[in-house]
Amino acid sequence: MSSSGTILVGAGTGRLALIKIIGKNEIPKDLTGIKITDAYVPVNATQFNLSSTHSFKEHSSKIIIRRPSTKNWIETLGTEIFGGGISALGWKPGDKDLFFDRTITKMEGTTITIDVPLTTALDTSFGGGSIYFYNNGGGRINNAGIENLRCVSTYDKNNPKDEDHRWNAINIENAEDAWVRQITFENFAGSAVSVLENSKRVTVEDCISLHPISEIGGQRRYTFLTTGQQTLFQRCYAENGYHDFATGYCAPGPNAFVQCESIQPYSFSGTIDSWASGVLF
Repeated sequence: MSSSGTILVGAGTGRLALIKIIGKNEIPKDLTGIKITDAYVPVNATQFNLSSTHSFKEHSSKIIIRRPSTKNWIETLGTEIFGGGISALGWKPGDKDLFFDRTITKMEGTTITIDVPLTTALDTSFGGGSIYFYNNGGGRINNAGIENLRCVSTYDKNNPKDEDHRWNAINIENAEDAWVRQITFENFAGSAVSVLENSKRVTVEDCISLHPISEIGGQRRYTFLTTGQQTLFQRCYAENGYHDFATGYCAPGPNAFVQCESIQPYSFSGTIDSWASGVLF
């Protein structure tokens, strides 16, 4: 990752990511699952009860737990309108559903135990929750890593806010058990690493982001970003970013940022869109 190491240059004026790990999204979203019968399943729970388990033998142990975003929940939060009586930006039922990707580790009668705790409660007064199965992997790429590189985007050196160049350095989508480590990033407009939806168990460690080139504002310089779950960023460093360490749209968590450092950012690190839950800094 040093200046004398391997350098991967993203040239030209295109905004595509320099490196992509992208699997296929084969996880169904028909949402016709088995109902969770508990009146209330708290945050950090790993056990709950189902209305039926008779068909479990026909499926894998991989499940999606869906927590619906109901009208009642949205109105309780007061997010149906964001100022001035204008509802166009307000949350709509069904738009903020959470999808927890978990593995069943134990089953006793109608009680199941999952491998990773929930980060938002399931409450029948707000629609409860349900589960549905998917085949092992769900089309994801697994056991893939990117390491020991220097990733550099070219840009118009006469324009310190140039945006006609590489946007993200690394995109990870539909992947699990993947990693990025010991990489230096230079001159990117968007993210050094963006872990997208339907990715889980991704580790990003010992990375350095330097000299981002872009306008200063939204959708730019989200240096280390995840909208996935079970993502760990550790010992990462960023300079002059915007949301340097961030979780995005309805990221179901848990996600963690450990021993990371942000120098002279233009905005905060944290949850930046809708209901991103279960975040550790």
